[in-house]
Amino acid sequence: MKTRLKEKLLTECNLHTIVRLPNGVFNPYTGIKTNILFFTKGKPTKNVWYYEHPYPEGVTSYNKTRPMRFEEFQTEMN
Repeated sequence: MKTRLKEKLLTECNLHTIVRLPNGVFNPYTGIKTNILFFTKGKPTKNVWYYEHPYPEGVTSYNKTRPMRFEEFQTEMN
């Protein structure tokens, strides 16, 4: 089922962007790395833009008291 779902998504939708978030974004709930996938329905996937979101200067990890802030996404929006 997993293979068929991936095939369907990549042929019926354009996976145009993958943003890799750093560890700790969802701490304390989970410590696994997270990717955000952006799809546009209607066209197959041809090219994928991949971006690894860095920690801001001076930050070594995220946690419940020091979460990721919306302003940190300015690099992706430019």
